Amino acid sequence: MKRRRMKELADQVVSVIEHNPNTYVTESKFPITWSEEHDGQEIDFEIDVLEQDDERIHLIVSVSDGYLSAFFPVSRSTIVRK
Repeated sequence: MKRRRMKELADQVVSVIEHNPNTYVTESKFPITWSEEHDGQEIDFEIDVLEQDDERIHLIVSVSDGYLSAFFPVSRSTIVRK
């Protein structure tokens, strides 16, 4: 899968996080990982904490197709309020 498409998928996940932050902020176990099929290929997603304080949490979203991109995943981050 092209990195441009993986970037779009990462942007979609970040958008979901920004619109529903409590779903991820209250999640006690990081990293959150799952796989989905897109364009006939299995894509791996991961959400992890970069930084956290009393008011906000900095999350990173990584997307890879399991090939070379597993070593250099497409990543996006967002900061959400607790």
